[in-house]
Amino acid sequence: MGLSFLSHTATTIALIGVAATACSYTVSRFLHARRACRDLPQPPHSFWFGHLIIAGKIFSCYPPDSYFHHLLISLSREYDLPDLFYLDLWPFANPMVVLCAPELAAQITTEQAYPKDPAVGHYLSPFLGKSSILSVSGPKWKALHSIFVPAFAPAYIRTMADGILDEVLIYHDNLCQLAKSKQPFSMSSVTIELTFNVIGRAVFKNPFHNEKGRKFMKNFKSGLDHAFNGALSTCNWLLNMVPKWILVWKVNRYIKKKVTSRFAKLRSGEMPSVNKSRTILDLLLQQKLDSSKGISGDSEFIEVAVSNIKTFLAAGHETTAHTIGYVFMLLSKRPEVVRKAREEHDTAFSPDFNRTVEMIRENPEKLYELHYTTGIIKETLRLFPVSSVARAKGEGMTFMYNGKPLNLTDQVLIICHLAIHYNEKAFPSPCEFQPERFITQTVPKDAWRPFERGARGCIGQDLAMMQMRMVLLITLRSFEFEALGINPHDNSMASYTTLDKEFGNLIYQMQSLSARPIGGQNMIVRFAKGHEAYVNRT
Repeated sequence: MGLSFLSHTATTIALIGVAATACSYTVSRFLHARRACRDLPQPPHSFWFGHLIIAGKIFSCYPPDSYFHHLLISLSREYDLPDLFYLDLWPFANPMVVLCAPELAAQITTEQAYPKDPAVGHYLSPFLGKSSILSVSGPKWKALHSIFVPAFAPAYIRTMADGILDEVLIYHDNLCQLAKSKQPFSMSSVTIELTFNVIGRAVFKNPFHNEKGRKFMKNFKSGLDHAFNGALSTCNWLLNMVPKWILVWKVNRYIKKKVTSRFAKLRSGEMPSVNKSRTILDLLLQQKLDSSKGISGDSEFIEVAVSNIKTFLAAGHETTAHTIGYVFMLLSKRPEVVRKAREEHDTAFSPDFNRTVEMIRENPEKLYELHYTTGIIKETLRLFPVSSVARAKGEGMTFMYNGKPLNLTDQVLIICHLAIHYNEKAFPSPCEFQPERFITQTVPKDAWRPFERGARGCIGQDLAMMQMRMVLLITLRSFEFEALGINPHDNSMASYTTLDKEFGNLIYQMQSLSARPIGGQNMIVRFAKGHEAYVNRT
């Protein structure tokens, strides 16, 4: 009896201790969030609610699931905040410092390579795994980066031009069929099929055209949606957990089979050395064969390989596809820009479709002569940046503001691309679509940053730019696009842009792994008048 009483007492005391510790930790975090950076510029702050109430009011003006950066730039404009301000959304997010100027963004990316915020790994790992190059830092990131750089070197990207062109021609044929049908379609879905097959060539050397490949592509996209589009935050979260984990398992199984099959053949000598290959998979296999580079043990190697193959597949298809969709949306209302682009394509290549295709195959470097077309892409990325940056202050690193060092040890540093890209000092008339600004004007070196800058900038930006140049060259003279679902606003909803007076809610992006367009970019495509020669290629 006595021993039983003592046992229960000990258990009770232990539980009280755990509860007290948890309560103490929560209070400590609460006080830290409410008191941290109290001297920094910030919107009106509540001791009890931080910035949650004003953030909620601003977010309520936007469509559901809007991109977080809409909130950041709106706070900046609404309260006339300077280029750096503090934001306290605890307990829903760690306290953060928002950077809205090119020179401040440069401090944590190019002048010093601040490590990724650890929360990025927690966010990405359920689908991408724990060893993704997007989330790791320090020596592990350096080792992975050194492995993958050769796959995206500009010289090697040019050798991929034939394969990319094959995919773009299939895309052109698909648009022809849609133009003949005269039916609405999702530009995002059609273009994602293109970009997924292109990144498939970069990863595996082969696209996903066969039945197994198409099934994998479907599972991968569904898994991505479940992981990052808020499916698990609904009232059916428990039901959604089952399909999510099944999809992750199916995706992992497909990739593991690819990795182990090729690795076994390499070990047995059935396949030639991968020394001359630069696909993502073969570079990983070469690293495995070279024990001096750091990943030892088959299980660890498989985990790293699967995680990073998923990373490149995810990052390599969504952002490019959505940007292409935004290009077509913007050009649907700008016939003069389309005319200039078509003239450039006729001049730099040929008015003849088949000859244009031949010229790309003969000399893909001619794509770099498309300066106006490149301006269209860059201006679209300026207006609709798709990436996000969250960094943490590393040991021994400093951050200067107004000539003084700031102690940002426990803060998340967020670069607000929208605020920088809509900065009138860097981009005069920032709400206007002006491709010429990247040809005739001098853009401050750190102001245009859709791929980010510095060592941790997007490793695949040359592949993305080549692909987008090629898409516009092959399609713009064949088709005209009409964006559907446009309901222009009488008054701008946002303080930073007037584009919603032209396109309504379509200009607002949704929160996901990257910033996604609202509604799948529904469009109708028609054959361009006077360009019938581009409709039926031989």
